[in-house]
Amino acid sequence: MKKEEQGYILLETLIVGVILLAMVAGMRLYRQAVRVEDFDSMRTAGIFLAREEFSWLEWQAEQTGLIAGHVEWLGDEKALMMATGRGRFAVTADVTPLADNAWHVLVTVVWPGDTKQETMQFTRVLCRQGNRERGYGG
Repeated sequence: MKKEEQGYILLETLIVGVILLAMVAGMRLYRQAVRVEDFDSMRTAGIFLAREEFSWLEWQAEQTGLIAGHVEWLGDEKALMMATGRGRFAVTADVTPLADNAWHVLVTVVWPGDTKQETMQFTRVLCRQGNRERGYGG
């Protein structure tokens, strides 16, 4: 080995070590980003399922009124299956009467997460509009 080349092996080893550390850190960041994206997609799907449940309950309130108590999913059962194949959503609603034609509705969406069950709850007041006994609003 020539005198000018001494010490370069240590420098090259340090550079390779720093590059490997940077790659490992990048992989951890990538894995975390994938987790966040997966959680966000499940959360977004849950929001749309809750909106659909509210829509069905609004329709039911307009047609016949709502009955107080626990209400299971009113939509298509296929909509509850997760695209990832990890299970299914559970969507329920709790209806509490406020007045003759007004109800407080709490919709709960539950799905299996990575380490625990994830839950979201949405609340809304639904009101029956007009006279529906003759089939028209007014």
